[in-house]
Amino acid sequence: MQQNWIRWENGSPAVQPRVRHWPALASALDLEFCLTSIGAKPAAKLEDLSPAHLEQYVARAKKAAMEVAIVPLDSGPGPGDRGLAAPETAGVSMLFAANTREALLPLLEAERKERSGDARRAASQAVSGRLLGYPQCCTTRFTQLGSQNDATVMADFATMGSGALRAVHPLLNFFPPLVSPVTWYPCTFDCRYSLDTGLEMMRALQAADATRTAAIRRVLPGLTLVFGRFSFVHLHAPKRGAGGVSFKAVSDALSFVSPDSQLHDGPAGRFRAEVVEPLSTCSHIAVQGRRVVASDGHTEICGDLASPLYAVEFPPWELDGGEG
Repeated sequence: MQQNWIRWENGSPAVQPRVRHWPALASALDLEFCLTSIGAKPAAKLEDLSPAHLEQYVARAKKAAMEVAIVPLDSGPGPGDRGLAAPETAGVSMLFAANTREALLPLLEAERKERSGDARRAASQAVSGRLLGYPQCCTTRFTQLGSQNDATVMADFATMGSGALRAVHPLLNFFPPLVSPVTWYPCTFDCRYSLDTGLEMMRALQAADATRTAAIRRVLPGLTLVFGRFSFVHLHAPKRGAGGVSFKAVSDALSFVSPDSQLHDGPAGRFRAEVVEPLSTCSHIAVQGRRVVASDGHTEICGDLASPLYAVEFPPWELDGGEG
């Protein structure tokens, strides 16, 4: 299968890949659903649910006395537009959940208008963003993009990531899927509204699930090398030096999702095999122009970038009533 990210010249060392997994997060309740159930956000929108997962969430919503509505995925962006594999069988649905009917009904109406694709689309997206707990500035930037698929969003995000590497608060690290409570697309790396909203949600989550909150704090810091929405490698405990970056472990998009996630059969699965697994055998990487050199201290793997790459640094932080 053709590579789209790095063209390796000599493969990887003959050792077992060491991609780090986070099973406690992969098996946890959908974060947006959880935040809604504890009252940290007005409503949640869960996409691409199989019949089995749909039944599970409906049952949990009823137990929590939440209002729910099921919308078949028969129009609008499909799984492929989100970097997921297309489902093999019909019946994939979206679930809308809210704590009140007053929040659920306008969210459903906004979804209907969004799918119509007419002039009401931007206004309805603004309503959806507000009810889903997203900052207005971020929703506005999202609606102003030429289209709202992952490719367009990530191209816009890459413009913010270009230039010198700089530190960004880990809560704005939305790359690990549904790990940070900032699940929307931040309008800038310095969006104070995104950070304040994320911190507020983290404090609510801390009171409801301290174990999950601690795991989120451990996961998000690091150096993230990004090619696309789910095509990224997250370097844990990075140390920058004149010759590149050393690191202790790597994670990717698949590190945070269940084994039956559609991500495994989409581009993220191929990205793991072609980029993440080779890098996971190493402990140091250097990128100079289009040249990539990684090593484990004994053996080097070298290659050339086949796609644009940008990096974002997320330093360690504490949740102590402030941003840490």
